[in-house]
Amino acid sequence: PYPTGTVISSITSVAVYYRPLNHEHDNQITFIPAEKLLIVSGNIERLRLALGHILENAILYTPQGGKIDVQITIAPPHEMLFRVTDNGIGIKPEVMPHIFKRIYRGDEARQIRGNGLGLSIAHKVVYAHGGRIEVESTPNIGSTFSVYLPLRGAAD
Repeated sequence: PYPTGTVISSITSVAVYYRPLNHEHDNQITFIPAEKLLIVSGNIERLRLALGHILENAILYTPQGGKIDVQITIAPPHEMLFRVTDNGIGIKPEVMPHIFKRIYRGDEARQIRGNGLGLSIAHKVVYAHGGRIEVESTPNIGSTFSVYLPLRGAAD
């Protein structure tokens, strides 16, 4: 459904867009780009939006001065992996099955600005591009969101 040939070589555009929000939260964000150019098929604006929602959640749900790691790499057998790990508030196990539902917000999430649409949008966009999102989280320890997208090709 989307044009092919979208190139994701780094998350610079996503990072730049969310810099003002992170400035408010004063988190330390570490970016680890892929070692080589990664190419996925799809709509670059929708993919940036989806990946941006994942990063935005990490910023919003990580207490001031926290740590967020963002990495893009190749995941076997032939996927791009966009991973965001934070030391934020985490997600309770009973909330986990609902986090990709529209307008759903767990009790802790209601105390933080937002409308409950970000993860739902990210989920729909990633799956429309043939990808998937995996989440690992421990309350009061943090979360890791891993977005896998099929690679169209790779350049050196």
